[in-house]
Amino acid sequence: MEPPQAETQPSLLTIPRELREDIISHLVLPEHVFTSTSSPNAQSLHQTSETPDTYIDTRIYIPVRFPSNVLSVCRQLRLETIHYVCRLANAPALSSIANETPVEETQSNILAARTNQSDEDVAERHRDNGSVRITMEIKRPIRSRNMGYYTPVRDTISPRFVALEFIFRHLKRIKFVVWGGMAWWEGPPKNRGELPRERNKSTRISRDQTDGATSTHEAEQFLAPAPESNATLDPLSVSMNALLNYMPGVEEVEIDIIIHAREYLNWNLPENRQQGILGWFDAPLFTSTNKKFGKVDRRLMICMTQECAITFHRKLEERKPRKDAVGTTVVRVSTGATEMTEDWENLPEDPVFDQIYDRIE
Repeated sequence: MEPPQAETQPSLLTIPRELREDIISHLVLPEHVFTSTSSPNAQSLHQTSETPDTYIDTRIYIPVRFPSNVLSVCRQLRLETIHYVCRLANAPALSSIANETPVEETQSNILAARTNQSDEDVAERHRDNGSVRITMEIKRPIRSRNMGYYTPVRDTISPRFVALEFIFRHLKRIKFVVWGGMAWWEGPPKNRGELPRERNKSTRISRDQTDGATSTHEAEQFLAPAPESNATLDPLSVSMNALLNYMPGVEEVEIDIIIHAREYLNWNLPENRQQGILGWFDAPLFTSTNKKFGKVDRRLMICMTQECAITFHRKLEERKPRKDAVGTTVVRVSTGATEMTEDWENLPEDPVFDQIYDRIE
């Protein structure tokens, strides 16, 4: 009886690591946008009786896609391929591999057209900078299968996000694109209490009364509104925290809050459009683990066209260790704003920082 033969390593592992990476660079696939849609059905929503599943993440952009056949060869090649793809995603310069397929023919754009979001998918692609990008929708109504609109509950991550978790844990930077509904832009609901009301208190008229004074006006007493609780978190903070928990290595976070130009002009919002979300915009980025990020870049943007989005408010926070004190850091905060005019085509995409200050933590 012949002794059992030892398992042989794949021939790809017999060559040096540098050559293997060169081979992997020719095997990786172009950029791709994954959607959280559970079914590839691209029919209009009113043509189906099923209510679509909604998740925290709507679309996930990967600058370089990994080849699944290489990942299944062995564990070492799987790790090397994942590290190679993550290294490209973490590179400061644009390292994506362009997809030659027209955007209108990609599966993500076809699925986005099902909910009238194909133009948003195109607008997001025009601002991709090589980082992994996750698109979210906050308090945004969608069309109901019985006509009308409703705001779905988005409190769980999609199965697609879970399937890509092995990439997220190696990321150093991440980009979020947020499309918020009017209810989110208006800000958290305020407990105003009851307004004072006037009640007519009529006097009882007896038979022997002859005067004409029969009623008086008295303002009703009411309770003052209770102070707003600080424990209530912005829904964007809750959703973003749920995703960042899967990214322990992230140091740089970029957040683009985008609103359509028609919504910017037609919604019944204050003249200062960001007034309702200043609580989130000015506060540190929330995480349940109290993680401190090295760089947080927030933009409030108006989507004018598919190819043009203008930033009307920006805040950049960069964390650096303090040299003269142990255990403290200095956060350099830079803010800038642009006043929107009719001549928006000549405005810069990003405003100039007009206020810069340091915050010690």
